[in-house]
Amino acid sequence: ERKHLMIGLTICTTIAASVLINRYRSRQHDNIPMLAPDEYQPIRGHLSALIATRDLTNSVHEWMVKHAQKANWPSISCISRPPNKRLVLVIHPIYAKHIFETCFESAIKDDDLTQRFEELLGEGIFAVNGEKWKFHRKIASRMFSHRNLKNYMFDVSIENVKRLMEKLNAFDQKSVDFNDLLGRFTLDTFCEIAFGQTIGSVSSYPDCNTFGTAFDDMVERSSRRSTDILWKLKRSMNVGEERVFHENHQVIKEFVENILRKKNEYSSKMADESGKQSYDILSLYLKHDPNLSTKALYDISLNFIIAGRDTTRMLLSWWLYELCQSHNQRIVDQLYAEIDAFEREPTFSDFNHSFDYLEATLCEALRLHPPVPFLGRTCVQDIALPKIDGASPSYTIRPDDLILVCNYVMARNPNVWGADAAQFKPERWEKGLSTFDQYKFSAFNINPRMCLGKNFAIQEAKIFGYYFLKHFAFAMLPGHQVQIKGGAILNIKNGLPIIVKLRQK
Repeated sequence: ERKHLMIGLTICTTIAASVLINRYRSRQHDNIPMLAPDEYQPIRGHLSALIATRDLTNSVHEWMVKHAQKANWPSISCISRPPNKRLVLVIHPIYAKHIFETCFESAIKDDDLTQRFEELLGEGIFAVNGEKWKFHRKIASRMFSHRNLKNYMFDVSIENVKRLMEKLNAFDQKSVDFNDLLGRFTLDTFCEIAFGQTIGSVSSYPDCNTFGTAFDDMVERSSRRSTDILWKLKRSMNVGEERVFHENHQVIKEFVENILRKKNEYSSKMADESGKQSYDILSLYLKHDPNLSTKALYDISLNFIIAGRDTTRMLLSWWLYELCQSHNQRIVDQLYAEIDAFEREPTFSDFNHSFDYLEATLCEALRLHPPVPFLGRTCVQDIALPKIDGASPSYTIRPDDLILVCNYVMARNPNVWGADAAQFKPERWEKGLSTFDQYKFSAFNINPRMCLGKNFAIQEAKIFGYYFLKHFAFAMLPGHQVQIKGGAILNIKNGLPIIVKLRQK
């Protein structure tokens, strides 16, 4: 009887395991071609290849570029991983427009994404759909009214850039980690604008910035959860990567909760559209809904800190990276010529209507190094894609497919940007930021989720670029090789050490 029982248990276990494997194993898409078929495994799909990119010099973004190039740049393709998850990769603007704009209600932010990024996004503007998203969007748009931007955001940006220049004066002919320092600058600037509070993190450089370090690590670990089917169990047990994640989360919580505690002690100088009353961003929300919970205000604050800190920070980091490349010296010389030809103190109007070549270089840095390399949605009903030029096959995205518009890969697609797609070429941007539509150049997302602060981000970057080039010469620390850090943000893994030198007046 004991023997029979063991045989029965073995048979039941085998059947159960077979059922589970069959249910959760990776599967090929029924009509969208596979990317990297040579790295696909019957059960694990592309999981092994995706995990391997964590330990390589080149990131998952470069892995996708390599295989897209090998496949002659397919406009759409698919990779898969357990548990039975298909990732549809889009690298053509026609498909991007159709999915994100035309079929807006059919592609949403789903529970899988919100759970993986729960500690960072909560129920803020970047994680919700429907009426909740409309509520956030309506209030957030008031921050970027023309009056606010002209009278306050511009002044705060100028003040913080000048503080940053003073800090850099102390590092004449020394190496500075600009990826770190720029994160402090954008954090200081946005917290003063949005919450009326001076953080002062630039002044503490090079001492450790605990918020920035913890936040960057959380972004990377949140993305890693997508390839770890046991992450929820690890979180509940507080072990492995989830233990480190929890420790970082406590740092973030303390930082944001401190902002909330001080809310009533500080008052932002921003005027609302009528110009009659002052509001910080939390006050704008409370005016619309006085019953917002502390948790809701926490989520609002952290979402806006993320938006205000990282877009401009990574734009400027990658801009400096490109300008440090020896083959771009002609571009640097042209930038200095433009800046040096301007001999008076620039005004708000100057930064919006002048410095065309500076703006072109910033746009090109955004194109090649988009701060958000993937725009993600989950399909909730069949999306039939249009044919491109009437020649491509008919493709249909299926429910539960994770859709990724791959900004980083699309920027290198010669079918979209021409044979010189991979080159840093500011001359593309004849009309500045408005040269290309949001589908071809989707670094600021796609309507109706277009980034509300895109013009402010470019203005802030131009202010930094002008004063930095006016005062400093610069070069990458010899021998340093920049590497991409994994995660939802196109961050730099090993810092951006640049030697600065005060220019002769």
